[in-house]
Amino acid sequence: MYFDEHPECKEYNKSFPVVKDKKPVVCHPKLPPVRRLTDTSFITDEIMQQTMKCYEQNNLFLYLANHLGYESALRLMKTYHVGTARKWKNATVFWQTDISGKIRTGKIMQYNAETGKRIKRTLCTCFMGTYRA
Repeated sequence: MYFDEHPECKEYNKSFPVVKDKKPVVCHPKLPPVRRLTDTSFITDEIMQQTMKCYEQNNLFLYLANHLGYESALRLMKTYHVGTARKWKNATVFWQTDISGKIRTGKIMQYNAETGKRIKRTLCTCFMGTYRA
C-alpha cells in the first residue's frame, strides 16, 4: 500500500508537500502541461463593431438609459463592449476579450427592459464562436 511505503504522507494533506528535514517530499508527481492541438480562434473587430449600434432595440440599454440617462448608458455599453444581437429579439451580446485585446467570444443574453433582470429560459444563453449580425 502507498501509505505503508510513504508514512510521511499519512498525516498530511496530500495536496501539500511534506517537509522532512527541511527538504520537501512530494507525495504526488506533477503532471506535464497540456499542449494545445489547434490554434486559438478569434472574432474579427469588424463583427463586434456591427453589434455596437441599434441600442434602441437592446433591452438592457433601454433599462440603463431609463435609470442612468441616455449618454451614461451609451458610454457604459461602449466601454464594456456590449452590443445588440439579432439572435433573439432585443438581445444583448457581451464581447469577451483577452488580455491583448483580441475578441475570444460573445455571450448573448436577454433582459427585461422594465426590470433590468435577465430573462432565463432554455437555450437563451449561448456562447458564440462566430457571430453574424
